[in-house]
Amino acid sequence: MSVSIDLSGKDALVTGGSRGLGAATARVLHEAGCRVALNHPGTDETTTDAEAIVAELNGVRTKSAMAISCNVSDADAVQSMMGELKADWGGIDFLINNAGIIRDRTLAKMSREEWRAVMDVNLDGVFYTSKHGLEVMRDGGAIVSLGSIAGIVGFFGQANYAAAKAGVMAMMRVLGRECARRGIRANAVAPGVA
Repeated sequence: MSVSIDLSGKDALVTGGSRGLGAATARVLHEAGCRVALNHPGTDETTTDAEAIVAELNGVRTKSAMAISCNVSDADAVQSMMGELKADWGGIDFLINNAGIIRDRTLAKMSREEWRAVMDVNLDGVFYTSKHGLEVMRDGGAIVSLGSIAGIVGFFGQANYAAAKAGVMAMMRVLGRECARRGIRANAVAPGVA
């Protein structure tokens, strides 16, 4: 992929950066010149995946990527992660809220634990990373959060996921207004199924 924007000297945090859209986003930001921090929840698989991507990116440009293990549903851990980024890089310019999980089941069969698990990561996690990310974000930065077409139209068996993603999209509309005076943009994208 050829990237035509120059983001040299900028720093980005991508939550859920060890796989899928998060990993792809981290690679594109890196190709554009960013230093990237790949957040992952710290499981054996995500740690291995994140470390492989970091090695790949650092092979292209030395000290341009790092992995940070943090469960985004833990507010204290998120605050510590942001403190680490502030200490290491002086702050961030971009926050990509990509971390997410699914626990699909019809509403009638969905357990409270399945509901709560999705809300904790997909909605509360975006709140925590955005709140504490703003504390270390440079003026003129940007927050991009992953919503979903499910949050607009709703899909069978995804009440928890759809509710969380609709909340993320609403949160970004509010955050965009609240951060405008610092020149920080906040937006959501809503990927769908192909």
